[in-house]
Amino acid sequence: MPSALICDVRGSRRLDNWPEVFATLRATLDEANRRFADALVIPFHTTVGDEFQGALDSPARTFAAYTFLKASLPVGIYAGLGLGGIEQPGPGITGLRGSAFYRGRVALEACKEERGLIRVDSGRTPDLPDKLADSLVRLWESIELKWTSRQREVISRFRLHPDWKQSKLAEQFSISEPTLSRILRSARWDLVKDAENTLTQYLTDLHEKISL
Repeated sequence: MPSALICDVRGSRRLDNWPEVFATLRATLDEANRRFADALVIPFHTTVGDEFQGALDSPARTFAAYTFLKASLPVGIYAGLGLGGIEQPGPGITGLRGSAFYRGRVALEACKEERGLIRVDSGRTPDLPDKLADSLVRLWESIELKWTSRQREVISRFRLHPDWKQSKLAEQFSISEPTLSRILRSARWDLVKDAENTLTQYLTDLHEKISL
């Protein structure tokens, strides 16, 4: 089942360098479209103000695109991931419609209201697995939202290069491996990464269940 991702830049009105941030955002969306070209249903693109959106062929791949965008952008984002149908757009990719985008919008508004990182709306009546997944997201957010700028910088680089060994990551930041380990440990990166992997598996299972 396709899924849409709708995002909003946090605090864009307070950014003095919005033109530079917007240029980086456009370049990052272009890179996301290249990286996830095999799964794209609707390419990522900016919409109005500080929002952007796109759609992929499965929720797990959409979540992977979200983590890439979050790690690549120099600003924080709110995100809503919605599952459902997508009406193919005409020329210009404007006025995107379909239940995936409607649910993505609902999820985004909930995320902004709760000042979270991401919310998921599958359109289903929440059952225990759905509630557990939502609780998992909120617990991991409570950790990530407290990261220092240094922790966020290091982990963002790790997200973009998951194949790197810690020695190479430490070298990129001109720090020792013990120092890098302390940064990752204090950020509880092992728990956050495990939570993200669990959510990815949940979205994969959900996709298969809905597709039956």
